Order: sequence, then structure tokens, then C-alpha cells
Amino acid sequence: MQEREERLRNELDAVVTLLVNRQFSGLLGKRAAERANASVKVFTMPGKDRPLWGCEDQLSPDWLGHENFVEPGRKCFRLEKCVGCSRVRIYEDSLPYLMEMLAHIEYELENESEGPRTADLLWRKQILEYLINDCHEEETIKLAVRYRRKHSPLLPRDMSSLRLIFEEEMSDV
Repeated sequence: MQEREERLRNELDAVVTLLVNRQFSGLLGKRAAERANASVKVFTMPGKDRPLWGCEDQLSPDWLGHENFVEPGRKCFRLEKCVGCSRVRIYEDSLPYLMEMLAHIEYELENESEGPRTADLLWRKQILEYLINDCHEEETIKLAVRYRRKHSPLLPRDMSSLRLIFEEEMSDV
């Protein structure tokens, strides 16, 4: 079994190397090239030195239920929904913010009675746990924890309030 895991790890490393060098020509190649060349809106909180994350197409969100909140042809500023959207770009610098968002969601789940938001909170919690624990090396996670501790609070408890900041920022441009 360990030999199979090692072979799989070696193959995955080879594919990642090809992707990084933009030499991969398999099924993902075209999509990866499109994403690499896409224009990305990077969200940065006022007064913070690290970006939250990026969005490669604010006009085409695809998170569950977006059609009820974002009018066609309008930009999406629902930052609390980004982790469930395929348009999101997560960076290593995003990690402390993801951890903070996860802590806020866990707090809400522990301290509020079960209601209509519970399913959405559980869904976002599961995504955040994956993004934090399965997509980053242990040392990167440790550095993010230190950054979060040193610069806390990073995010408001009510992430939907960020929409006002970024919508206003866009209207000033």
C-alpha cells in the first residue's frame, strides 16, 4: 500500500511541475492556461497588508444560490460566499483570513440555535476546513496561525458587511 501511495505522490509531483512550468497538455491544460491569463480582482481589506483572495470573474458567480442575490450583469460582492465559488482564487496569504472565517462560523454554529442558515454555515465550514487543512503544508499553516494571532481581528464577524466596503470602492473608481 505504501508503495502505491509513493508512486501516486511521484506522479502528482510530476503533474504539478508540468502545471507550474505551463507545459501540461492534458485535459486540464486549456483551462489552466485560461485561468493563468485571466484578469483577477484581488480583494484587500483597508489597513491590511495581505489580500483576502481574488475573483477571476465577478460577473459570473456560481456559488449555490447566487441567482437570488446577484442580478445578471452586476458584479458580485458577496465575499462571505467566495469559498463556495469556482471563480475564487485562494492565495497562501489568504490562509489567516480563511482561519478567521472558519472560527467565526464555528462560533455561530456553537452559539446559535439551528435555523435556516445552519446548512449554509456547515457547507462553508466543510470547504474552509478542506482549504486550510488539505491544501497547505504544516509550516504554512503555523505561519498563518501566528499572523492571525498577531493581527487579530482580521475580519468582521458579519462577512456580509464587507460588501459595502468593496461596492463603495468600485463606485469611487
